Amino acid sequence: MEIELSALKYNNVWTRVDQVSMKKIIGTKWVSAMKRNEHGDIERYKARIVALGYRQTDGIDYMETYLSVANMNLIRVFLAYCYHNGSHIHQFDVDTVLLNGKLKEEVYVYPPKGFKTGKNQVLRWYRSLFGLKQAAST
Repeated sequence: MEIELSALKYNNVWTRVDQVSMKKIIGTKWVSAMKRNEHGDIERYKARIVALGYRQTDGIDYMETYLSVANMNLIRVFLAYCYHNGSHIHQFDVDTVLLNGKLKEEVYVYPPKGFKTGKNQVLRWYRSLFGLKQAAST
């Protein structure tokens, strides 16, 4: 949980604000997982804050929900090109990929359990968050 919170703080993902009465506030929760190595032993625990996006309303809380993905034919052409030219291909994963996308809409969320805020304060969220309907389209 500390790793997730430090990444969110580093990327200036939220600010604490007084609860806005006219705005919909979306709930959040912690989701945890165990990462195992190739032998099945527990390597580490992961935790992530997710939004309860099923409470969002189309056309009010978000406008677009799409995920751009590469066309399989384009991937094949790219791989053939790399093979033909003797290029080396590397794969990597970005742990905090959603934190790079800025939200177009104003999003307010209740802080997850264990998160300290002032009385009647919520979080004004600026970056994409797992669980939001518009998360992938940022």
